[in-house]
Amino acid sequence: MAIDSATKNIGDSDEVLIIDNGVESAVGIDVSDKRIRFHRLYPGCGVSVARNQGLFLAANRWVAFLDDDDLWPDEYLARIKKIIGSNAGNERVAAFITRKDRYDSDGRIYNYKTPTVESLSLPNLLTSNGCAGGSNLVVKKEVALRVGGFDRRLDRREDRVFVMDLLRSGYLVMPINSIGALTRDGHHGSEGRLNQNRGHNLLRDFVFYTRFASLMDADMRDDNLQSLFRRLKKIK
Repeated sequence: MAIDSATKNIGDSDEVLIIDNGVESAVGIDVSDKRIRFHRLYPGCGVSVARNQGLFLAANRWVAFLDDDDLWPDEYLARIKKIIGSNAGNERVAAFITRKDRYDSDGRIYNYKTPTVESLSLPNLLTSNGCAGGSNLVVKKEVALRVGGFDRRLDRREDRVFVMDLLRSGYLVMPINSIGALTRDGHHGSEGRLNQNRGHNLLRDFVFYTRFASLMDADMRDDNLQSLFRRLKKIK
């Protein structure tokens, strides 16, 4: 479904890059359409590695991401392209975050999260994802590579951290509320996205802390450190 929704959204000068890092390789993908390219990565390499591979291989200036369990509605990219065009004169604009909608098993669609300038600010992103995600993110390729892409140590928070890296580098991340990517109700990502191993989660949160401790006030730093130490003791 994700591939179909992406293909319906692209024009002749666009492409769909399928980056497969699943435990089992995807089957039944029709690549007869020259606009579709398939690349197999080593299984379980992580969502950040897959995103970075897509960035590296992308031929166009702007890249939109779509997770395998999400969808784009009709005209999603066409409407985003118009917004990109209206901001073409501002080189600081590096990315757009659209609304997140959800669909249930009956096909009903409802609003889930709506991005705002405030929600996509560094102070807010320290404690919340601010609607930052993969399937509702569109980014300028050259800027994404310039800031180092997605942190490959992370299999969660990777999109949020990526947006924070853009902001820390002086770029603008703009909210789009007029259209939303569709995520499945009650579904929490591809296989392997939610690793519940305590040690793995602790390492991930330690990476986040070390990356952004300088942006935290003293109380937030202390709270984070105490939480990390409490969790470390439980692992022992």
